Amino acid sequence: MTQTPANSLDVEDPGDDVARRFRYQHCCAAIYALQLIRPDTNVTLIICENYEDVILQLSDGSFIGIQIKTRDLNQSTFKASDAQIVAAFTRFCILDEKFAGAFQKFEFLTNHAFWDSSESPNNLPYILEALKKRGSVKGLKHASPVRAFVASIASQCTLSEDQIVASLLKCWLVSREDALRSVERDVVDALYECPNMDGCTYSTLRLIAAKLIGRAQSASSMALVGSLLDLYDPTKTFQEVLADQTLAGKRICKKDVEDLIAEAQAESISFEPLCSQPDIPSPDIPKDLERMFEKMDRGRVQAPRIREMENLVRSFETLYISWVRKHGSEKANVRYEDLLSVVRGDCTEARVATEPGGEPFGPAMYDDLRARAEKRCAADPVKVYQCRPEHLIGAAGLVTQKCQAWWSEEFDLSEGSS
Repeated sequence: MTQTPANSLDVEDPGDDVARRFRYQHCCAAIYALQLIRPDTNVTLIICENYEDVILQLSDGSFIGIQIKTRDLNQSTFKASDAQIVAAFTRFCILDEKFAGAFQKFEFLTNHAFWDSSESPNNLPYILEALKKRGSVKGLKHASPVRAFVASIASQCTLSEDQIVASLLKCWLVSREDALRSVERDVVDALYECPNMDGCTYSTLRLIAAKLIGRAQSASSMALVGSLLDLYDPTKTFQEVLADQTLAGKRICKKDVEDLIAEAQAESISFEPLCSQPDIPSPDIPKDLERMFEKMDRGRVQAPRIREMENLVRSFETLYISWVRKHGSEKANVRYEDLLSVVRGDCTEARVATEPGGEPFGPAMYDDLRARAEKRCAADPVKVYQCRPEHLIGAAGLVTQKCQAWWSEEFDLSEGSS
């Protein structure tokens, strides 16, 4: 077979490897962003690629700076003497001095591990632990691994020994020891642990994870967030507006994560079908709807709407039967009663909103109820079990038949219908 760029792999071009390492960083940022929606969180803001790879702002106004470095697991572990390590911790110290008192912690996170075979100048975990136990380097010989590490940082900046030590006392190491590709699965697993995610399918979680990683990637770039017109506003300084919009693009807040999750859930929703031909009877759902007809007619609801309500009741009945088949009667009954409870409340609110207009208020109540059903299904499909607004209107027909909703002032029902 003739080799072409389409069937031959270039093993010398490192471009895909670089992209994979950036992908790891974006995935880590996405997992950090999920801290924003935890009920017990004290993280209020995520900032990407601004002074550090990731910065977390906490509820007390302080910050955590995080550097993320990657290596293939078949490469050597990180050593304190590595130029990459010295540069990273020098950056921590400079940043700590630049924003005095702002940072409570710094993390060096890697997918790899740290060399720790002996108490030598290469053992970074030992150096940081020993420094935290002592609190200073006073009294240590220059050949000491701890003092040698501080000296290596001092050679890269103008900070004093005491300033460097104060910053290093805030530094922590995170060694995950996992393959670069595995972190994408970690984003999905972390999502599953978040509130209201246990009802999502795996494909939905993957879609949310992909969107969240994409948001972290965008925040790590020079994406601008703001009005284009502001960049051309002659009353504002271009450089200031550009800086503000660039910084806005680097921020991820709680609402950003919540909106992204809602967007992904809406895209992945497969709404329950509408059908009015049930083949399994349910003793809890009436076969006739005389009460519903009489009550809606007294409220002057239009005849075509009443006939359509009957069809939607049958569709809701079919939906219940499909739930019994899929999930069992116990779970189906929980869903059924849950939706009836929700719709009873909406019927009450629709009546309260339209009754002051005087009799007949049935048509206005129907319009109000329909709007509530559409809004509820669009706002949170998961909470209504992927039902369509028509299913909720059908449930309203059942609530009406059960004498739990009225479309006019209450009256004595006819003997036949009762």
